[in-house]
Amino acid sequence: MTYLVVCIPHDMEDVPALLESWAAAGTSDTIVLNTARCRLETPMDKGDDVPILPSLSTLLSAEETESRTVLTTVADDAALARVVAAAQQALGDLSQPNTGILVALPVALALGLARRA
Repeated sequence: MTYLVVCIPHDMEDVPALLESWAAAGTSDTIVLNTARCRLETPMDKGDDVPILPSLSTLLSAEETESRTVLTTVADDAALARVVAAAQQALGDLSQPNTGILVALPVALALGLARRA
């Protein structure tokens, strides 16, 4: 089964190491997107009082951080395991905070992945 692997490193400076480790794990193409991480805060998070009739902008304020989202596809479970291991090698233990996020999604249809020789 083909998988789409999405990885968002916590630190943008880790992207080159991630790309190198994924290439060593056998990925042929990756896409790097400029993205922004948003953390929504409410007045309650900040310890502020909430007005009786608050507006949405009063209730939510976003802290935005520039980031990179890295995408690749892998052909099977073995390739997925290699890519996940490579990401953990580059970014650290992804089960720990402030390392990054990795998601692998099964792909129902994938066209255009084969390359000409």
